[in-house]
Amino acid sequence: LPVELWHHVISQLWDREEDLKTCALVCAAWTERSRCLLLKRAHLYSKSQVIRLAQIVRSDRRPAETVQAITIGGGRQHTREPIRHVKTAFLMLAGVLPRMTELRICNALWAGIDAHPQAFLHLSSFSAITSLILDNIEFQSMRVFARLVDALSGLEQVQCGEIAFTMQASSSEFMSDRRQRLGRNMRRLDIDESAADIVRFYVTTQIAARLQEIRLGFRTPIHLADLEDVQVQELLQSAASTLSILSISLVSAKIEADVTTKPFSSHLDLTANTTLRELHLEVRPRWEYSLAWLHTLLSSTASPLLQRITIRFTARHKHDRDIIDVILNKVDAQQCTALDKLLSPPRFAAVRSFECVVAVAQYDPIPAQKQWQRRLEQRFPGLHERGVLR
Repeated sequence: LPVELWHHVISQLWDREEDLKTCALVCAAWTERSRCLLLKRAHLYSKSQVIRLAQIVRSDRRPAETVQAITIGGGRQHTREPIRHVKTAFLMLAGVLPRMTELRICNALWAGIDAHPQAFLHLSSFSAITSLILDNIEFQSMRVFARLVDALSGLEQVQCGEIAFTMQASSSEFMSDRRQRLGRNMRRLDIDESAADIVRFYVTTQIAARLQEIRLGFRTPIHLADLEDVQVQELLQSAASTLSILSISLVSAKIEADVTTKPFSSHLDLTANTTLRELHLEVRPRWEYSLAWLHTLLSSTASPLLQRITIRFTARHKHDRDIIDVILNKVDAQQCTALDKLLSPPRFAAVRSFECVVAVAQYDPIPAQKQWQRRLEQRFPGLHERGVLR
């Protein structure tokens, strides 16, 4: 086969580090492509790996310009371990990776000794970084997280999953003199249900007031009962005049008739978000569930700019019955009628797309699209007539 075809095959392994290392040992023709992909998204789990990468990128400009993302990790098996090599990475790689736009730190115990101020000084030279991904990390304190965000002046989006803090500390004291420049380019935040402290930091430092996109439950869905603990409403309130895109992934268990009462609506209310243009909802239905909360949520939406609403039903477990029946038979037809009426003009005149999507487990049969569309048209005749039902 031509080398170009082999390069295309190898490119499909871009996210499989061990396989790329194996390919790099096959022959000289494979080595170049495999090495390029390994450098493009480098993974550093030890000091020796940091030193080796530093030697490569400092000896030749081409590999230095290849690196676009770096992962600094503690444990490889989703276990939190110290990342003492993080200081070495910031020091030895500072100023030599002009195209690095993403920094990912994972499976880490970030203690005070690893968070020396000098390390953050070197980190500030990574001016091209726009995306920060934090996955399964225990910080010593909020101060460490604050310094990390402060050092990356070009940061536009942050993703936080499974974050914990050893000590509870006030972020406002540390950042009181830096609020004007802290996170000045921040536009997007992705969080899960463990991010209450992160939300508090964003609200306190007023970074939330600059957010244009928020994703709640980006990896694992948030239970409706946990909305208050995550302080979702405080985050939405702070981003009232800037938020344009909101994505929420929820586990929708069976909810009683009092779903529309004040306790629920006060934890997820979009009344203040008057610039909202897109609302994306993912629901992972259980055998007994209700969508009454959806009517409550949309009833609180006051944005005249809202153009797109997406509801994604994700079924993670195999079913003996047709998934369309599983979803629609558990949804009261009256709920659909109420939604259809609610989304009619003039209040939602700007809506151009109301899309309902079904995602099934890997080995489940794919639902018939025409059947799904026909059932939706029966449930939402008003939206269908307007031509916005997708």
